[in-house]
Amino acid sequence: METQRLTCEAHGEATRLTCVDCGQPLCPKCMHRTEVGLKCGTCSAPVAPPPGLAPSSRRPLLMLGAAVAVVAVLIAVLIASQSSSPGTPDPVALEPVGTWSAAPNLTAIRGTASAVVLDDGSVLVAGGGVGALTIAATEILAPGADAWEEVGPLSQPRRGHQAVLLDDGRVLVSGGLSDGAPLASAEIYDPSTR
Repeated sequence: METQRLTCEAHGEATRLTCVDCGQPLCPKCMHRTEVGLKCGTCSAPVAPPPGLAPSSRRPLLMLGAAVAVVAVLIAVLIASQSSSPGTPDPVALEPVGTWSAAPNLTAIRGTASAVVLDDGSVLVAGGGVGALTIAATEILAPGADAWEEVGPLSQPRRGHQAVLLDDGRVLVSGGLSDGAPLASAEIYDPSTR
C-alpha cells in the first residue's frame, strides 16, 4: 500500500496532513489545532459577526450585564450584613452523623483497587497496585469477620478498573491499566466458586 505524498502550498514541505474542512495539504508550520481537527489558516479564521450584531451594538448588552452583576453583589452584601447583626441568634451547629471504626487490614498493600459489596454482605476487593506494580490479588471480608480472606486472583493484573455487582450475584471487573497500558479486557468473579 502506497502512502500519498502531499506538498504544503505555503511552505513547500512534504506532508500527510490535510485541513478537515477544505482538504488543503498542511505542514506543522501552517496547521491550526481546533476542537474538530487540524485546519488551514483560512478555515480556522474567526467567523465575522452577523450584520445586525456589530461590536458597537453589543455595548448596551455589556452595560446591562454589568448593572445586573453590581445589583447581585449589593444584594449579597445586604443579606450577609443582616445575618450577622447583633440581635440575630447564631445558627444551630449540626452534629456529625455516623462514626468510623477500625476494620481489619487487607492482606496486601494496594491502591486504586475496586471494592464491591456482595449479596451476602461480604466485601470483595480486587486488583490495584503498589507504586508502578500492578497486582492481581483478590480478597473478601465477610460480615463480622476479623480478617480478610484471599480468593481466586484476577487472571490479569489491573489497577484503576471498574467493578460492578451483576443481578445474578457475580462481579464484573473491566478495563483499567496493566503495566501502564490501558486494558479492554473484562473478567467475572463468581462468589459461589470463589
